[in-house]
Amino acid sequence: MIYSSCFSNIRKCCKSWKGILRKKSIKQQKLPRRKCSSFHNDTKFIFSIAFIFGLFPVQNIFKTNILLIKTKLFSISYVYAFFMLAGFLIITIYGVEHAIYNTTFQIGEIKQSTAPFLFYGCCTTASYCFIDIAKKWPHIIRKWSKIENEVSYIQPPSTNKGLAGLIMTLGLVEHLFHNWVNTKDGNLQEKSPIGCYLKTFCFKTHSFLVDEDSYRHWKGVLIVMFSFHGTLLWTFIDVFIILVTSGLKGQIHSWNKFAYKHVKVSNFHWRRFRKDYKIIINFIKTTDKHINKIIGLSMINFYFISTQLLEEVRTQHDKYSERVFFLFSLSFLLLRTMSSFMSSASVHDEWLKVSTPIHACLSHTPEVDRLLAEVHSDNVAMSAFNMFHITRAFIMTMCGVVLTYELLILQTHEAENMARLQNVTIPE
Repeated sequence: MIYSSCFSNIRKCCKSWKGILRKKSIKQQKLPRRKCSSFHNDTKFIFSIAFIFGLFPVQNIFKTNILLIKTKLFSISYVYAFFMLAGFLIITIYGVEHAIYNTTFQIGEIKQSTAPFLFYGCCTTASYCFIDIAKKWPHIIRKWSKIENEVSYIQPPSTNKGLAGLIMTLGLVEHLFHNWVNTKDGNLQEKSPIGCYLKTFCFKTHSFLVDEDSYRHWKGVLIVMFSFHGTLLWTFIDVFIILVTSGLKGQIHSWNKFAYKHVKVSNFHWRRFRKDYKIIINFIKTTDKHINKIIGLSMINFYFISTQLLEEVRTQHDKYSERVFFLFSLSFLLLRTMSSFMSSASVHDEWLKVSTPIHACLSHTPEVDRLLAEVHSDNVAMSAFNMFHITRAFIMTMCGVVLTYELLILQTHEAENMARLQNVTIPE
């Protein structure tokens, strides 16, 4: 009797300890690499940088386990993101007021009057969009990982993270270069070098916000902070597009690659293959619904490309540093714009290759015909504001519009110069 009670107590203790250890193992277990999204592993470093600066407020974005990714409304990152959103909105309102009272619609003064409210208006909208995407990102990344598990032949995507990191770095360099060009001839009345920098920067680049009477150093600190944050956010728009669209393109590429290898196999499972196609395409369309506003916002780059070319036509940069900055800034803007749009268009380009391996099938079964019908009835491409699709044809159209605009400006500028010379040569 004594032995049986002892054994029963020992058995109960073992069961309780076994349950405790099992709970700990469930909490501390790490997902296998295959269950951790390969897309998340490739992009988590850049997204972590965005999280640190409050651009993409997703908790635990730097961790490998996607089950730990979440969003908290009252977290520090969310509060900071809302603070920056409110600051961008206030600056945008001041920028709109400045544009209303100072726009003369002369060619040389359009950028100075409209650029502030367009830049900070873009930052306001982008900040709101990224806050909205951050709420949905845990679901998106888990769905992405689920597709990688269900469609076993999907390979880790080439997310162009090297190009994205290069663009983020060049964006920081361009901002520092811009600040140096505008503050190297500082206000000598300020004794402190920091005060000199803040005051010169505010008067040179944000004169619509402060003047001599209203300027305070705390305002200068806020203006520099919002300017830096806005530049990072503006750059992150293109980086985010490059990372996500290249990952989506990789899913279709894996499907095409698998199809090319197996379409001539007699016992190929077409029903399962058609189901995989629908899973991938539906996920791309769902993701596009979440990020199409970000893609639409990146189109403002074409406006700044046009205004920078216009400024070069209308103004003469006497200083060597200003000429170097103009060339560097324009080249960087062209690089990031073309990279983001070409990456978006690559999703459509890869989808156009889907029907090629299907047509090469040896025997057209009902499942093959259904798959062909679904492919021909689809139109898979990333969109901007869900109004038009981003394709290579659209990119060439936009480039043609910018070139036509610049040619008209050049002709107008030459006509103005000729008229000015005639007025000078005619005696009074």
